[in-house]
Amino acid sequence: MTSPLLHLRALMLISALVAVVGVDAIAGSSGGDRIAGVATLVLGVAGVGVALDLRRRDAAARADGPTAWSGAVASPAAMVLAATRAVPGGPPSAAPAAMIRMSVHPLHDRGVSLTPDEADRLLQVAVERARRTLRTGDVVTRVGVYDMAISLHVPCNTDIVTALAERLRDTLLEPVSLDRLDVRLAPRIGVAVDDEEAPITSGDVVETLLRRAEEARGQADGDGGSVMVWRDGHSQVSLRRSELSTRLRRALRVGDISLVYQPIYGVEAGRVTAVEALARWDDVKFGHVSPVEFVGLCESLGLTAQLMRLVLDQAVAQVVEWRSEGLDIGVHVNVSGHDISENRLPVWVGESLRRHDCPPALLTLEITETAVIARPDRVLPTLHALRDIGVHLSLDDYGTGYSSLLYIQKMPIHSLKIDQAFLANLTRSESDEVIVRTSIELAHALGLSVTVEGVEDSTTMARAIEFGTDHIQGYFIGKPERPGSVRVTATVGLRGTA
Repeated sequence: MTSPLLHLRALMLISALVAVVGVDAIAGSSGGDRIAGVATLVLGVAGVGVALDLRRRDAAARADGPTAWSGAVASPAAMVLAATRAVPGGPPSAAPAAMIRMSVHPLHDRGVSLTPDEADRLLQVAVERARRTLRTGDVVTRVGVYDMAISLHVPCNTDIVTALAERLRDTLLEPVSLDRLDVRLAPRIGVAVDDEEAPITSGDVVETLLRRAEEARGQADGDGGSVMVWRDGHSQVSLRRSELSTRLRRALRVGDISLVYQPIYGVEAGRVTAVEALARWDDVKFGHVSPVEFVGLCESLGLTAQLMRLVLDQAVAQVVEWRSEGLDIGVHVNVSGHDISENRLPVWVGESLRRHDCPPALLTLEITETAVIARPDRVLPTLHALRDIGVHLSLDDYGTGYSSLLYIQKMPIHSLKIDQAFLANLTRSESDEVIVRTSIELAHALGLSVTVEGVEDSTTMARAIEFGTDHIQGYFIGKPERPGSVRVTATVGLRGTA
């Protein structure tokens, strides 16, 4: 018997479809446009057609597990062509210039199986993220439980499509929060382009592009995050990313990731009282690798915990060394949303503190509010355990997420950091002034201290102090520095005030 929930989903999608692209786009001009056993609904959202397979799952209801219903899908080529005909403003039967085949298999505990509804949710999130990345006229089609085909109809070449696929990959790396667990997607992407480098001289263009893209995807990195391009009968990976992955794993294993430290000024103390530890990677072959690139790579490869533990241990060791030299400052370490959900985090922190004989109060862990709001049931117990150890907890990037100070009072945190977006125009924007001043006042009412970040001039610093902030961070206080320079900054004082 068909699930009532499936009927409801189909009804909602049909209603949305009628409102956006009209009934004619569903039915097509002839019966030949229909695919047996599949109702392909194309939603024209922001000019991008999103084709979702809403086939009946009577057989799935009698089967065990999602694999029983994952294979009963119509021909990808037929689905793409059906979707193409319904793209608003698109040509009636133009063949695509390129094809992307992508799987977004979930990475989670091996002992946990996703239900069909959870698999659907993952694909819905992936399709929505893809839609925001693609261009007008590009079509996303579901062709399996965790598989999508994307047809590109705007004239393009291999470089353009590869760049688009890499942006698409990057949007899919953020974990997806389901009701009972967080799931990290592992995108594997294959690209095929009908251009001068790999022209299609015979056969059906769509079928050939799909086959080539599928071959390329089949050779993608099993950990996810690879973009493979079909060329001259074989697939070639983005060599930089592939080699960076190998070199990053080695750098984490041997400790080649270094730290710089950005000073944090304590208003009451009138000096630098803490620093924020920031990871840096200078590779022998590739030189300086942007933190955005290698941190994103860690996320796609499942290496965030390894990176966090390395940064944590180096930072704790450094603050103990400074303490032995008479420099009394604390250190802040960022913890990702994935790592804060890890119930072993308090154990790792405790081990590092004991190993270096570091007083827990010298360590502050910075977490984002979105990480807490996304999974409070998993994050809050971890936060309580960390607070019990004695480390300080700070809510980072306050103001950019979804929480309110009334919700924050339930969190076992000591402080919050107001995002730099509100400081950039503090002296010129009345609304930003109100937000910063009010946030500081309410935080103090809840017993929390406040840090403002992004302070780049004396006027902004003076205004933040006037509003009552406890700590100030930004380029006016100091840029990220190597440990030796931190000693000078913390000892001498603010730039230009020595």
